[in-house]
Amino acid sequence: KMKAHAPNLEIWGANDPTDELAPKTITDGVYHCEGRDPLAWKHIPENSPYNPETMVDLSRTVATKGGNLLNVVYDATAREVWVAYAEKDENAYLRPYVHIKMSDYIPYQPKENSVKLTKATN
Repeated sequence: KMKAHAPNLEIWGANDPTDELAPKTITDGVYHCEGRDPLAWKHIPENSPYNPETMVDLSRTVATKGGNLLNVVYDATAREVWVAYAEKDENAYLRPYVHIKMSDYIPYQPKENSVKLTKATN
């Protein structure tokens, strides 16, 4: 986990006792609630284990009400993302999430241990 707010940069490893949220860190998860951690901590025991639908629900729970322009849930292992954008006066967390398979655009090639960027087609 890292916290990057100029001029400081802080990086914590897994279960680091100096983590600002220790000892209440999430195993195998990365999240950013901008100070709304109590909402996340209430949601986690009630909704675990997590899948894309419950992660979208969590992202809606911790969204900034009245100023939410973008909400994103990202599965780095499956290379999938769910994105909601604000439109007019409607916050992102209230709008439908669009599912995007990033593997369609950034295919992983295990033999080469690399990714190959491709152009999106319309």
